[in-house]
Amino acid sequence: MHLFEFKDSFRFNQSERIVCIGERALVTRALSESELAKWFGGWIIYSDPSGRDYLGVWGARKARTLRRILRQRGVDVSLTRTRPDAIRMRVWHCQYLCHLTATLRLLPTAEGGGQTAIRKDVYRPQFSLGSSSASCRVDEIDKETLSPGEEGEVKMTLVHPERFGTELQPGAKFEIREGSSSAEA
Repeated sequence: MHLFEFKDSFRFNQSERIVCIGERALVTRALSESELAKWFGGWIIYSDPSGRDYLGVWGARKARTLRRILRQRGVDVSLTRTRPDAIRMRVWHCQYLCHLTATLRLLPTAEGGGQTAIRKDVYRPQFSLGSSSASCRVDEIDKETLSPGEEGEVKMTLVHPERFGTELQPGAKFEIREGSSSAEA
């Protein structure tokens, strides 16, 4: 199995941390996502433009431990200390929080959307996926504000991601709602 180890910053103005990832399909043959969450306090998923997902952990000690566990389970591990081209972080899951990046489209007011623009760290809607919902917070927006009818890249924190089971995957479509207004991502 080929692993990639590189430095990345998950949030704006946050120091870079070591990330160690491998192709998700290969990593999950040796370690399930629930084992990663149990042993490392969470996991992280990156995706490339072709739709290939990469699963792993963050932190130098966790990266070394991940490689050791894979070797103990009989996996032949090779390591490249560079970031794969054109990948981006999609989901960052830790114990009872999940950090994700999404393209968010606010519905226009005429279609049932809100009347005011949203701002980072202020907007705290309800996140819905399938039949489950949980609270979330918009931590970052790619512009100062996002007005009804506009689209933008956002980084969000989802509280209690375990409610969504395996439904919460890169590329999943979900809805966020505040009162009777909604948005899609």
